Amino acid sequence: MFSRRVSVSALEFLRRQDRTAREIVLDGRLADDECLNALQEFRQLEKLAMVECGLNTLDNLPALPNLRVLIVNDNGIKDGLQRIPQACPKLQKLSLAGNRIADWTEVVALSVL
Repeated sequence: MFSRRVSVSALEFLRRQDRTAREIVLDGRLADDECLNALQEFRQLEKLAMVECGLNTLDNLPALPNLRVLIVNDNGIKDGLQRIPQACPKLQKLSLAGNRIADWTEVVALSVL
């Protein structure tokens, strides 16, 4: 697998985006808790892609009430899946390929989606 890291951080990229954006692609940009917190300003967001962003958990995923598609492939996500139904009640598509889910019982929390 190759790395797609880019020079502008995820947080800096978000700061440049229109708050009414419906789609944001942060692929290859390192994301931290500050970046995840910044996402809460995007209330109309419907699609979020964070492939290879260095995520380890989704515990700090903010409420994204209109999000329908979440793509977080190829991170190091081990836990925090139980946060998804609560944070993204309209979610229709979730892609978690290439992560390291530590406890598959967390996947059960996704059954309410």
